[in-house]
Amino acid sequence: MRIGFDVDGVLANFTHAYQALTVQAAEGLNLFKPGDDVNPPCWNWPEFRGYSPETMRMVWSKITQDPSWWARLAPLDGAESLAMCMPEFDQQHDIYYVTARPGDTAKRQTEMWLRNYIGCPAPTVLIASDKGSIMRGLRLDVYIDDNLDNIKACASENTDEAAWAKANEKPARFNTRLFLLNRNYNQGPDCSAWTRVRSVGQMFDYLTLGI
Repeated sequence: MRIGFDVDGVLANFTHAYQALTVQAAEGLNLFKPGDDVNPPCWNWPEFRGYSPETMRMVWSKITQDPSWWARLAPLDGAESLAMCMPEFDQQHDIYYVTARPGDTAKRQTEMWLRNYIGCPAPTVLIASDKGSIMRGLRLDVYIDDNLDNIKACASENTDEAAWAKANEKPARFNTRLFLLNRNYNQGPDCSAWTRVRSVGQMFDYLTLGI
């Protein structure tokens, strides 16, 4: 199979580090609520809690200029679940790690992180914000993300039969299996186009059991 993984929020703990850096950039002003660094209430939760656009621009400037910020993120349970399957999993499937991380060294840092925490010797990392186009271009069989908009974009590509036919790219009965990692910030009407899972491990269970 061809399997795609989003990185931040699925494998790497972006939330905790991003929140801590926001407080630091605001000179110690902590507007966050308990639990925000584990499961935020919405996607742009620092702004939701009252941090200014200027503060958030400073945060992203620090991130993009730091040569090891992405490489220092702690792993989530999803990383541990994936690491337990390595290296056999990597040898049996084509694995792609798709991330929108900014910065000149983001790709290299992500590769370093995946080697250190997943145990993947030569990870294939793609830096892209248009996850739907990437899913389609790679003809992924499975993709998991924690961003509802990304999953919706992928679902749209799945159902755009006219575009597939025009490009003459879609093999018979091609359909990417989409998984959305359930979080407070990605709630919305459930849709049969994707499956909500509580963990990467549960996704593996679905795939193994053929559910």
